[in-house]
Amino acid sequence: MNKLLTVLGILPALIFAAAAADDRPNIVLIMADDLSHANLPVYGAANFDTPHLDQLAAQGMRFTHCYSLPLCTPSRIAIMTGQHNGRNHVDTSYLEKSQRTFGAVAKEAGYATCLAGKWKLAGKGGVSLPDRFGFDEYCVTEGKRNDSPRYKNPDILQNGKLTHHSQGEYGPDITRDFAIDFIERHRDQPFLLYLPMVLVHSPIAPLPNTADYAAADQYTEAKANYPAMVSRMDDDVGRIVAKLEALDLRKRTLVIFTSDNGTKKTFTMMMKDGSTYPGGKGLTSDTGVHVPLIVSQPGRVPVGVCDALVDFTDFFPTISEVLGVKLSPDVPCDGQSFFAHCLGKESAPARAWIYQWFANNPRQDKVIECVFNRGYRLYADERFYDLAADRDEQHPLKLPELTPPQRAVREELQAALKTSQAGFTRPGAK
Repeated sequence: MNKLLTVLGILPALIFAAAAADDRPNIVLIMADDLSHANLPVYGAANFDTPHLDQLAAQGMRFTHCYSLPLCTPSRIAIMTGQHNGRNHVDTSYLEKSQRTFGAVAKEAGYATCLAGKWKLAGKGGVSLPDRFGFDEYCVTEGKRNDSPRYKNPDILQNGKLTHHSQGEYGPDITRDFAIDFIERHRDQPFLLYLPMVLVHSPIAPLPNTADYAAADQYTEAKANYPAMVSRMDDDVGRIVAKLEALDLRKRTLVIFTSDNGTKKTFTMMMKDGSTYPGGKGLTSDTGVHVPLIVSQPGRVPVGVCDALVDFTDFFPTISEVLGVKLSPDVPCDGQSFFAHCLGKESAPARAWIYQWFANNPRQDKVIECVFNRGYRLYADERFYDLAADRDEQHPLKLPELTPPQRAVREELQAALKTSQAGFTRPGAK
């Protein structure tokens, strides 16, 4: 009898624990492709229409100082692993197989995990696919090649099965619908969904259901299509959020939206204040790395604007904190969680600066290193810029001409640069 009472006493605790686990928040991370913060009206853009992202920002926290890397692969590696590129970016379009991502952390925490969209990290021969990095399911547009079609008639690799399309199918439709189906199938358990979107990367192509789509080939490109592509990207975000709402998951799901780098150099954004903001993809200056960051979970994330510095390495520890996972000190992490800022805690610790190590192809390209805060950027080659006065970094400040405050900032950034450079060893280095 005593044993029975003991078992009966344990059962409620087990049931409570299971219920508590089921109440853990879902996470949906959406990352647009080649989209500057200056593409969105909530950041001051005048010539784009993004009502769904406007609404997402109106319901949550909008960060004004989020920074990616200048190009695709570097940003994707940093956001998933929490490490700056100097540690683990070894080749173009490739994620080294030993790397631990937030997908693996979520899976180990008991979450269902999915990646849908653009992978771009497979490497030669498709040796590094999402299932190696903790994603139970995936649907990506590159097939096993990084250069295969992604819009009209795409190659789709879905959970190991490669499909070639030829009837006018649209890649973003396929990956978005896969993501929505994943949400539907996992509505009753915690899940992490990562959507590195195909849109709005080149080719700047016509959309389905337009007069030009039928005649377009896989690589048709025209600048006139760009505003429509931005709106289509926004519509896909809206459809994901609408599915969460329809399944009564919206308040249980943390939605994060960002982008992998700035807009193409061939575009210039008109701003509401009458100024212009050029595209800067590939540049380490503001136009190449300043990206949007919107975080929303009604009832948990308050409505507001946050000016805390956020680096792409910060997403890994932030997601880990949301998952309730304490990171091992044995695995390097260069980021720091910004979740407290998502919750509106203004007194939470914040970054004083961001360090970046950048090379599109580390095997052959010259490495660019810099450290910056909201007002100034210092490069390893001693170039020093006042970002407020010289956003495009055309006029480096000369050391003898610095004011005492500028000299103090430069000294702080110089110390930060040295600290960052001393804190890692390149992969493969002896």
